[in-house]
Amino acid sequence: MTKKELRQFIKSQITEHSGELSGLSEKICENIICAPEFSSSHFIFSYMPLPDEVDVLPLVEPIFASGKKLALPRVDSASGKMDFYLFNNMQEFTNGTSSGYCGILEPSESAQKITQIQIKEKTLIIVPGRAFTLEGKRLGRGKGFYDSYLAPLSPMENFCFAGVCFPFQIVSKLPFDGHDIPVQKVFSCSFCK
Repeated sequence: MTKKELRQFIKSQITEHSGELSGLSEKICENIICAPEFSSSHFIFSYMPLPDEVDVLPLVEPIFASGKKLALPRVDSASGKMDFYLFNNMQEFTNGTSSGYCGILEPSESAQKITQIQIKEKTLIIVPGRAFTLEGKRLGRGKGFYDSYLAPLSPMENFCFAGVCFPFQIVSKLPFDGHDIPVQKVFSCSFCK
């Protein structure tokens, strides 16, 4: 199956299971909160979900309640580059997002950009995707934002890349190119690997 065909197949699965997505998202968030990678991390890099992605917004309050810092992505449509911006508390998060690339909520212009070189503490990066294998291979939406962002972080031991997906987004194999960056962990609702 090509990447395009697999994306189409996953899209049909999401449509077929649309009534279950909210409940599955809650279970996935519970698994993330219980994971040692979450509890041991100082920073949690997450994302603002699209309607067909795992809703990770239930993680926001536990992140701040446990004294962690949240970072969210913003895409510069001119350069095609994605960067992450820091939120220190719930008030900053509530007041600091606005509609951005493709209508996705993103950190506003006033948010503090966090550069990769600044981060020395343990950091969990929660990565969305269209499909994952249990070994951590990932198929994104095809723009390469996450692969580009994660590539320079791959050799650094303080970062854990964790994919999140619905159970029907887990496949036995998928097309994987040299520039594709794998995740070290995959969170779904009935397990985490």
